[in-house]
Amino acid sequence: MNPMNATSFQTATARVFRFLERDYRFRKVDPRNAMAFPPGVSQYYVRYENATTGITIHLEPVEQLPVIHIQRLKGRKDVYPIGLLLIAIAPNLNPLALERSLPLKQSARTLLERYAHALKAVGSKVLRGDFAVFRDLHRLRNQGLRLRANGLRRNYYY
Repeated sequence: MNPMNATSFQTATARVFRFLERDYRFRKVDPRNAMAFPPGVSQYYVRYENATTGITIHLEPVEQLPVIHIQRLKGRKDVYPIGLLLIAIAPNLNPLALERSLPLKQSARTLLERYAHALKAVGSKVLRGDFAVFRDLHRLRNQGLRLRANGLRRNYYY
């Protein structure tokens, strides 16, 4: 597998997450407005926002692992990884469900495509500002942290 560089990450992300702008009134914003970065890594981040929801897409360049977070922008500004949303709503769509170690078996490009497909398929409520599922995500995150602390969880859900 060829590693994804910053330019190909930006291009692939714009292509596969275009539906956010087209269908949900998201706009691409400078990710540096939402968070601070160490020097030289901001090109591996893409941020989309609409009136209610923020989506941050990040590529870990060494591991070639896309990490996507969904954030509520008003009130409690909760942030959850897309993997938890998929566990709660559609575990069969989680592209990392069968991954157990690094290096990953799937390319970063494939993972971005699968995450975009999953978010498009099951994320419409959150993308429109209905965060009722966040209660479940909070519970799942705490449960996962307890299992990981006890050495009982080794799979990824990012």
